[in-house]
Amino acid sequence: MLLNASTLQCDSRLETALIKQKNSKLTYLAPFERALRDVLELLLMKKMFGDDAILANLQAKQLHTLRSTIDVVLNQSAPEFSPELSLLAHDVLKNSPTFGHIHISPNGSGSGHSWIAPDFSIFPKNGDGRQRIAGSVFLQEAKQLSPAPKKITEKSVDFISQEKNEKYFSSEEALMVTVPVPADVLQQSAQRVKERWINEDVLYKSMSDIDGGDIRSCRVGVWEAVMDGMDDSARQLFNHYNCGLPDPDSSAELWLRMQGYMQWLEVVAAKFKLSE
Repeated sequence: MLLNASTLQCDSRLETALIKQKNSKLTYLAPFERALRDVLELLLMKKMFGDDAILANLQAKQLHTLRSTIDVVLNQSAPEFSPELSLLAHDVLKNSPTFGHIHISPNGSGSGHSWIAPDFSIFPKNGDGRQRIAGSVFLQEAKQLSPAPKKITEKSVDFISQEKNEKYFSSEEALMVTVPVPADVLQQSAQRVKERWINEDVLYKSMSDIDGGDIRSCRVGVWEAVMDGMDDSARQLFNHYNCGLPDPDSSAELWLRMQGYMQWLEVVAAKFKLSE
């Protein structure tokens, strides 16, 4: 995506993806939320560093300033509270003793690893001959000072066992994030997502540098399972909190998003208690 004078230009793949997208999805193929984030990045860059500024040519200090400014915009609190939202949050949190958890290892391969214990853990399946290059993107990872080309690889999905998951990612060392879904319901929703992915032959999408280095997209399955398990009230509140925010790009961002949502629920519910 490019900004020339007052004209915003995008390539044909992005145009096609935006036209075809009907619902918000976690994907590397330029969803509407990612496009909005890119527009914000372009506009802030031009405003902060001049009309001739080019993202790939920014210095490390300029990149840090730009990323910090973007974070300020994206992490703004949800719109004003209302009595209705406070009542909903209060009712949702009544069930907090039953809530389940998701596990996140932010320091795993690439962008980390997400799973739902005991056995909803998604890996790419290697060696079945189905690997293919599905496209490429140009982006900057958190661990990099400048953007670089990344290839998008599709592979078969492998739902690994608890024992294999523990071999690579220890539950004791992982972050455990509470989600507003009863533990038994979360297990059921994870099983539904697992069955759907198997029945629909959903492929595992990952990104890597052109010369290798896998970045896992396991968070997609975890995100779907949590969304599937939320009741109407929790989903309504989450949609309100999540409105305008881009989908998480890593397991660490998934952790921050869900943790932020749970903290926000507490704040909203507290306003209901104060009004009693």
